[in-house]
Amino acid sequence: MTETHDDVFDEIDKQVADKQNLPTTAPEIAPLPMLPIGDGQPDFLYHNFDGDKMRKWQLVAFATGSEVSSGDEWAGKEFDLKYWLIHSARINGKTPGEVIDALRTVLVSPDGEAIAFVSDGIAIALQRMVRHIGMGPYVPPIRVKVVKIKTRNGNTYFKIEPAVVEF
Repeated sequence: MTETHDDVFDEIDKQVADKQNLPTTAPEIAPLPMLPIGDGQPDFLYHNFDGDKMRKWQLVAFATGSEVSSGDEWAGKEFDLKYWLIHSARINGKTPGEVIDALRTVLVSPDGEAIAFVSDGIAIALQRMVRHIGMGPYVPPIRVKVVKIKTRNGNTYFKIEPAVVEF
């Protein structure tokens, strides 16, 4: 049985909700093997990069490297989206010594600007976009707006939405 994009993202939905049992494969998105890292937790990666194996590796290295801007710098701004990448990350929790497994989403423009978020809101918004318009890469790029939302309990999350909506 071949998984569809919806099947893959439905599974991600379930696993993001409880933040455990992260997906081990996503053949329709990025056929990358799961590798144990650090203390044996699996590392996973989904992307829409195109090109040959070397080009994909270069894009993954770039998107997970140090030249990526913080998503916080982009709140309220528009961004031309061509590529995206979602991967597992470990971040410090609120209490000393606490480590949290999280999703890190990187958005990449055609000119090589990359912005990263550790926000379930971005991953969910990206998932919804992919369900409606496909995996990409997006040529021409899709103009999105980065939105920062503060909840009633003081937490902050990000999402992306279409930059221009005509009704």
